[in-house]
Amino acid sequence: MTLSLAVLADTRPRTPHRLAPGVTDVRRPTTSPFTELSERGRAPAAAGLQAVLVPADPDGVDPLVAAADLLRHSRHLRVVAEVAPEIATPVYAAKLSVSLQRFHAGRLDWLLRPDAWPAPASRLEEWIDVARAVWTGTGVTIDGVHHGVLDGGFGGALAGQPLPRLHVVRGTRADAATAPDGTDVLHVSLDGGLEDASRSLGGRVLGVEVEVVARPTAEQAHRDADRLGVDTATGALVGSWDDVAAGLDALHQRGAGHVTIVPAEPVADVYRLGEHVLPLLAPAGDRHLEVARG
Repeated sequence: MTLSLAVLADTRPRTPHRLAPGVTDVRRPTTSPFTELSERGRAPAAAGLQAVLVPADPDGVDPLVAAADLLRHSRHLRVVAEVAPEIATPVYAAKLSVSLQRFHAGRLDWLLRPDAWPAPASRLEEWIDVARAVWTGTGVTIDGVHHGVLDGGFGGALAGQPLPRLHVVRGTRADAATAPDGTDVLHVSLDGGLEDASRSLGGRVLGVEVEVVARPTAEQAHRDADRLGVDTATGALVGSWDDVAAGLDALHQRGAGHVTIVPAEPVADVYRLGEHVLPLLAPAGDRHLEVARG
């Protein structure tokens, strides 16, 4: 079974350093949100991780805008962009995404988090149906309950582009059986029931998200986890290089085929993973580790 590793790329700008009372800094800022985003995209590409997941954050950069920047500055990295209904309808999301697929070799994925949507069950199915119809056809007219389109669709140079792979986040393993048709990766919470979820996937890939702090020794890792505010009680992987590699391998053995790593330090921890942890996850048995170079 293939193990795909992604990294969460937070688009929220860093909190500026506070100056002492009475001190001002009149210099122009040397970084922007996109400077920081480029750093967070360059690290997983250099480290050999397969993908970057860009969550929707009202205080951050729009995920599809961030995805365009990350795709432009990498050659092989996949970008999973969260699409929220308050950001884009299915038709608008398709319009924004089709050119990205055309120019970047089909490396864009969509992530939907329907539990936060109004009327999540019916709206999710309709969102997917409308987006897929517009993407794959022309002259499409749909008058749905939540979404609609009149004589839409892509032709010419935009026709035939690969549809973004669909990631759907469901709250618990019990929701795995209710994943909509067309779901490629089903993300569930890390609650100890991955085996049950993997049995009801129906050929889909099971995805989980885990916070990671990896250091040369377990003692150093736990010290840094305390400093960085990482709660080890939530299932975070905190330990030495070998400990974290063993933890990722355990998730894979329990059925997870796609693991999104939440680095405690957004750039430095990703480089550490690429240098010290990924080599310990070399293919073994029936495992194939997906990586991206460049």
